[in-house]
Amino acid sequence: MSQADTGSPLEQCMGSTLANAPALAKALMVFAGSLHQHSTLPRRLIELLRLRIAFHNQCRSCMAIRYQSAVDAGLTEGLVCSLEKPQDAPDLSAAEKAAIEYADLSATNHFAIDEHTFAALRRHYSEAEIVELGLFIAYFIGFGRLAAAWDMVEELPRDLQDKSRRAAPWTHGSVRQRCRRRATPSHPGAPPPRAPPGGGGGGPHPPPPAAVAQNFTRTEAMIMAGYAQIERSPRPWPSLPDRR
Repeated sequence: MSQADTGSPLEQCMGSTLANAPALAKALMVFAGSLHQHSTLPRRLIELLRLRIAFHNQCRSCMAIRYQSAVDAGLTEGLVCSLEKPQDAPDLSAAEKAAIEYADLSATNHFAIDEHTFAALRRHYSEAEIVELGLFIAYFIGFGRLAAAWDMVEELPRDLQDKSRRAAPWTHGSVRQRCRRRATPSHPGAPPPRAPPGGGGGGPHPPPPAAVAQNFTRTEAMIMAGYAQIERSPRPWPSLPDRR
């Protein structure tokens, strides 16, 4: 439970809100943890999809975060800037562009997804990888919209709190970064991990399952610590925005 205090202010804000429904919050963490634990897609690709969808959702807390595992897998702010016009970006692979197009349609006009969309994906991904893409995209759309509606922006820089203009991850630098523990230390000259079967987007594998599990165990501990504090303290936990 002591790990609950080690999260970033943004993580603690989200965790304390979820702590109002601790059993459901724990179920959400188990689901999200399983997605990452069993992922075969490059971590860089997953982060590019998350940030592009965060733009469509206008989830400002989502746009502010860069995950360390994605940075370790090759994500740079230059790549994030490429998300402004991904189909024209020279530093994104054809596989990444196909996945981003799928994410764009899913987030903005899912009825436009047709056999041509999946034919484009099959040039680069296996059937299992396409299913995995869909699950991550659905999670990012759904939870991102929830986070945007909850308006958890207190810990963000002022420019991201400014609702008078549309925010974008390519106009704001990383302000929060969750560090995932590495199962094996990197060393100079080490060969890069092989890409997964099916051509999944040109990047190294995500962290090993143990590393991901450790990260989500910490998040779960933060939520359950919040639950324990609810039982001990009469003070209310953060409630949803009142826009009356």
